[in-house]
Order: sequence, then structure tokens, then C-alpha cells
Amino acid sequence: MVFFSMRAISKIIGFVPYGHDDSLILAALPFIIAFNVFCQIRSCATLVTSKGLGLDIWFVEEGDIRTFLILIFASELSYATALALVKLSILAFFLRIFPDQRFRTVVRWTTIFILVISPIYLALIFAQRRPLDILWNGWRDKNPRGVILSANLIGITHGAWNVALDIWMMILPMTQLLKIGIKLKKKIGVIAMFGVGLL
Repeated sequence: MVFFSMRAISKIIGFVPYGHDDSLILAALPFIIAFNVFCQIRSCATLVTSKGLGLDIWFVEEGDIRTFLILIFASELSYATALALVKLSILAFFLRIFPDQRFRTVVRWTTIFILVISPIYLALIFAQRRPLDILWNGWRDKNPRGVILSANLIGITHGAWNVALDIWMMILPMTQLLKIGIKLKKKIGVIAMFGVGLL
């Protein structure tokens, strides 16, 4: 939030021109806030703990189990959406600052990949249980009913391609930064600064 605020201030005072990357990060903000509310903020963490986190299911009330499972579902959706929008924002930033046409083509193809794969993953989150309410009510069923997809497999594959994308998106700007005509010491400093910013 601190970095977002600093970025917003720099746009307001006109220090840095507004671009598509700013629109995308602005679109990601509500989902980032939602994810933090569901999973990160201390007060919410206390709520989640009271609803069953860290307890054996036999010691949790039925209503609390349902609430906990709904919170997990909501956090999955907000996380996946925010992650896609943040990645798209970074790629839009690359397009804004790097003029090399071959590099820009690679960035555009990476953008297309994210635009294709992210909605598929969001659809899988919704489709992991059919009808959807089985996601938070189905734990009571002795025999599974409806359509059931592997939540673990969905989560692992999503995590795997996102880690691969993170590495790829860190390599991309380095290929351009290495071409900058400055001394090696300064070049290393710029690359390190850029890498930390991406992290």
C-alpha cells in the first residue's frame, strides 16, 4: 500500500506520466485489499482462527466450517485476479519504457498467455465443485456428489506456472538493461534496483 501510494502521488503531481500499467494496478487494488482482508490482516486472521484454522474439524462448529470454507474460496478468487492484473501491469510498464521491437513482441506474447491462462484458472476455481455450494456444504457428505475437481491439482499448477512466469518476467527486462551504455558498476546497480522492484 505504501508503494502504491507513492506511485499514485508521483502521477498526481505529474512527475511520471499516467499509462496503461497504472490502470491495471489500480484495477488490481480492490482485489489486493480483499485478499489482505481475507488472509493477511491481523484482525481477520483472528477471525479465521476462531472459525477453525488450526483446529481439528471435530472441534469446530458446523457454521464456522462453512464460513471458513467460504473465506478460502473468496481468497482464492481475489488472489488469482490480483496476481494476473499485477503481472499485466508490469508487462504494460515494460512496453512503456523499452523500445526494442523484438522485446516488445515477446512481452505482448507473454501478455496474451496471461490473458488466456488466468480466466481458465478462475473458471476452474468456480468449477471445482458443481453445484458451487458443495464447496462449503459438501464436507458433510459421506459420498461425494456433483462434479468434483482436484483443488490441490488446480492450486499446484497455478502456483507452478506463476513461479515460472515470475522468473521469466525478471529475465525479460535484464536483457534490455544489459544493453544500457553505462559503466559496469552503475549497470549492476540499475539491474539490482530493477530486480528488487519486481520482487
